[in-house]
Amino acid sequence: MSKSEIKELTELFRNDWTDIQQIAIENNLEINNTYLFSFIESENEKETCLFYTLGKGFFLYEKKYDSSFFNAVDKNEIENEFPQVQTVVDIEQFDSW
Repeated sequence: MSKSEIKELTELFRNDWTDIQQIAIENNLEINNTYLFSFIESENEKETCLFYTLGKGFFLYEKKYDSSFFNAVDKNEIENEFPQVQTVVDIEQFDSW
């Protein structure tokens, strides 16, 4: 996933996707300081979101059927599944992506 895709997801998250915003708010993430690094929705209604918040790090949200999980995750734990986490080093230049 490229920086432009992360930027597009983040802009959709911040401006349009109120259901995803609500997940962030319920877990004490400020919308304007949070970036959406991944959003996956499967046909069987499973959702996965990978958030990054300045000063707090990465958070993984997973919804499966009737249960959901929201946990802080270490970059090293998730970089194989989400290689785009490597771009976090450039997050301060987000506006120019």
